[in-house]
Amino acid sequence: MKALRVLFITRYNPWPPHGGARIHNFNILQALNHCFDVDLLTVGPKEPIVDALCRRVIRVSPYYGDETAMLSARRWAAAGMASMLTKQPLWLSSKTHPAMRREGRRLAAVTDYAAIHASELSSAVDLIDVTRAPLIYDAHNCEWSLLAKRASEERFPAKSLVAREALALRRAEARVVSTADAVLAVSDSDRDKLRDLAVERPPIHVLPNMIDLDHYAVPREAAPSPGMILVPGKWDWRPNAIGLHWFCDEVVPRLRNVGNGPAPRVVVAGLMTPAMATRLNRIDGVTAIRNPPDMTPLFAEASVIAAPVLVSSGTRLRLIEAMASGRPAVTTGPGALGMEGGAGSAWLQTDDAETFAHYLLNLMSDAELWRRVSETGWRFVQPYDWRASIDLLRAIYGAVTGTSSAVEEARNQ
Repeated sequence: MKALRVLFITRYNPWPPHGGARIHNFNILQALNHCFDVDLLTVGPKEPIVDALCRRVIRVSPYYGDETAMLSARRWAAAGMASMLTKQPLWLSSKTHPAMRREGRRLAAVTDYAAIHASELSSAVDLIDVTRAPLIYDAHNCEWSLLAKRASEERFPAKSLVAREALALRRAEARVVSTADAVLAVSDSDRDKLRDLAVERPPIHVLPNMIDLDHYAVPREAAPSPGMILVPGKWDWRPNAIGLHWFCDEVVPRLRNVGNGPAPRVVVAGLMTPAMATRLNRIDGVTAIRNPPDMTPLFAEASVIAAPVLVSSGTRLRLIEAMASGRPAVTTGPGALGMEGGAGSAWLQTDDAETFAHYLLNLMSDAELWRRVSETGWRFVQPYDWRASIDLLRAIYGAVTGTSSAVEEARNQ
């Protein structure tokens, strides 16, 4: 047994590592396991790799996000009713699983945890009024800012509806940031935005999105497939889909104009609906791979990684994964947000569609440029291994709980 017991709450089952939120959660869970006995409250199917990291796992439902159309419709109907009754933003109520909310509030009110780690805003909002233990809010993004940026990319009438949601979300996020005992932000820019929200300013610590560098050893050693451009992501998330639509409409047509040589192959892979996969497969030169069980074989095959992001907050794990895989990447300014300093050397960056296509083609045709960018990216990504977060989390929890000596004892066990 370790010295302290904590509750980790997340609506994103930490495995399999599909999408940035799950990768983030799994690596936080690994780091917490080094210091504490962890109880995990989540939804989704049983995953032995997750269970092995926890003292106890409480799964209130086998479904969330990957449910059938009927279950999804019921969830959104319940979210709409909850928003009308509680005046809570629909953005929040749509992300709150009712059974998970009830169990989280019960555990927070009656169980003697040393601290509660609320991963995502929806979980933190549910707990701030009831928890007896110190609350640590793990902000994957500055959520209201991300939603406001999304509003700027939407069309009427969605634009006005999303903008109104962003204002309501700002109030909710400000309340959490002002009330939590500590806040984790994934970048300096997010830390500053969250700090501006707080009336009472809690400690806000920057803990970048992390990955397991060892997980990408196979792609690093593999020979790429010439001409393959991989576009990885969680495509059922609207901010990502906005960037993908821009890429398909504006960048892909420019990739076809490559003279007498063959046009590159564009592979879009990740979580997506069947309808989205069908639309992507209709685009000349584009292949959709829906819900692959493991992304690393695709990173191994790719020659270049494209991360077309228009709406962003925090940091984008797609870029970090590309560098960890030893593959050069092309992204936008929003795609590199929070990782300033690597543009032009560790990756190529532009917000212009024609230049974006030009960079992709240059990386595939210029072996020296490919080698230089991929090697610089590998050096750049070294501090993003999840093991680097252990000491910081240990220090944060020690300060919040007032038990630094107990945390140090756990370290030495």
